[in-house]
Amino acid sequence: FKAISYPESGYRMDLLPGTKSHGRIFLQTSRRTKRLLHADPPLDSGGLHGCLPESPEDNRMTQVTIIGLGLIGSSIGMAIRSARNNVKVIGFDHNSAVQSRAKKIGAIDDDEWRLDKAVKDADLVVLAVPVMEIPVLMDNMVSWLKPGTTVTDTASTKSRVMEWATEKMPDSIGFVGGHPLAGGGLAGQESAHPDMFVDASYPLM
Repeated sequence: FKAISYPESGYRMDLLPGTKSHGRIFLQTSRRTKRLLHADPPLDSGGLHGCLPESPEDNRMTQVTIIGLGLIGSSIGMAIRSARNNVKVIGFDHNSAVQSRAKKIGAIDDDEWRLDKAVKDADLVVLAVPVMEIPVLMDNMVSWLKPGTTVTDTASTKSRVMEWATEKMPDSIGFVGGHPLAGGGLAGQESAHPDMFVDASYPLM
């Protein structure tokens, strides 16, 4: 794994390369360093392989909720569903047409029309929304998250997002900033596909 430091923000970012590697990924925030996952079998950043449970007995993750079902959000849902059978992917989007289409194209297993129901049983919540929607979502959903839930985002701006997470997320909720370096030149849900992240770096903070 390759680490990149950003002195201006005080954060360290670990890159998941497009090659397979064994080992633990340590993600460092300004508050604490925590182990997010143990990648065994090999982690393949192309499809988020190694991040999700291999069998029903592995209870590290059972429900993923994706908020924002555009290009990146739908592609993440497709990648997870193509890689694992025992993970339920729930989708939520403020645009009802986009949310309904996400289920039709196989990006999610089910959709929820209320944010509280979408996140209350989630083990991982992915915020695949424009950056300025993130603090509002954090405020709205934080009281509905169960202890031990991990929240991540896909925004390209990381310093502000990490500040919001430190301010708004309690210690019982883990937060990992993310920036998938994929989808360049593409736009919209209609361009989503499960191989979006193959050979792409996915910085985590």
